[in-house]
Amino acid sequence: MVAIGRIRRLLSRDVAAVVVAVATLTATVVWALANGHLDNLPPYLLALGAIGCLISAVLNAWRNRNASAVVLGALFLVCVILAYFPQLDSIQAFSVRVRTRQTLNRADEILAQVKELALLSAKTTYNNMSWANRIGGMPLEEKQGISDQIDAQLKSYGISNTDIKHAKTEYVALIGYDLGAIFEIVLSQYVSSTIGVKNPSGLLKWSSEWNANGRVSLDKISGIEGLALSKLLKSEIPVQYVDADDADKFGRFADKIGVIYSSCLVKLGYTTEAISFFNEYRDLSDDLLKRALK
Repeated sequence: MVAIGRIRRLLSRDVAAVVVAVATLTATVVWALANGHLDNLPPYLLALGAIGCLISAVLNAWRNRNASAVVLGALFLVCVILAYFPQLDSIQAFSVRVRTRQTLNRADEILAQVKELALLSAKTTYNNMSWANRIGGMPLEEKQGISDQIDAQLKSYGISNTDIKHAKTEYVALIGYDLGAIFEIVLSQYVSSTIGVKNPSGLLKWSSEWNANGRVSLDKISGIEGLALSKLLKSEIPVQYVDADDADKFGRFADKIGVIYSSCLVKLGYTTEAISFFNEYRDLSDDLLKRALK
C-alpha cells in the first residue's frame, strides 16, 4: 500500500506539471480559434508557455522524472514553432530553402493586383467593343466571342461574377440602347409615312416633344430590366395619332425587344436571339417598318 501511495504521489506531481503546460497551450489555441487568428497566435503567450515548459522540463529531468521532461520538452518545441516560425522570412537547411508567411503574403498582394489589373483591362476592352463597331460594324458573333473569352479568363483568376457584371455595365446597356434605336427607327418611318401625311402639324408637335424628352438614352437604359425597356418604348408610341391596330403591333414589337434584352442581361452579352434580331435589322436603309409590323 505504501508503495502504491508513493507511485500515485509521483505520478500526480509529474502529471500536474504536464497538465499546466498543456492547459496553457490549449488556452492560447482556443483563444486564437475564437478570434479567427489561428495563424497569428499571440507570441507573448506562446513565449511564456515555452519558458514554462523549458523550466519544468529541466527541473523534471534533474529530479529524474524523465517522462514528464520529455513531454514538456516536446511542448516547448511546439510553442517555439507556433510563436516564431510564422514570423521568419525563410528557412534554409540542408541545401533546401523554404519561403514562409511573409513571402506568401507578398504573393497574395501581387495576385490581388493582377486581378485588379485584369478587371480594369477587361472593362476597357468591353467599353471599346461596345462603342466601336456597333450596328453595321464587327459581326456580333465575333464581338460576343471575344467577350466570352474575356469572361472565362477573368473567372480563371478567381474574379467574381458580380465584379464581371459591374465591368460589363456599359457593354450590356448599349445592347439595350441599340435595341431601342431600332424601335425608334421603325417608329420614325411609321410617323413619316403615315402621320405626316394626315396631320403635318401634329407630326411637328409630336416630333418636337419626342426629340426633347421622349427618346431612349443611355442614361435611361442603364440599370433597367427588359420589362422596363419595353414599357419605356411603348411610352414613345403616339397613341393619339396611331390607330388601334398599329398601336397594338408596336406594343408587341416593344415586348419582343424587352424579352430579347432580358436574356442579354442574364448572359451579360449578345444572345443568339439578339444577334439574329440585329442581323435582321442591320440594314438601316431598308424598309424596317414592314418587318416590324408584319
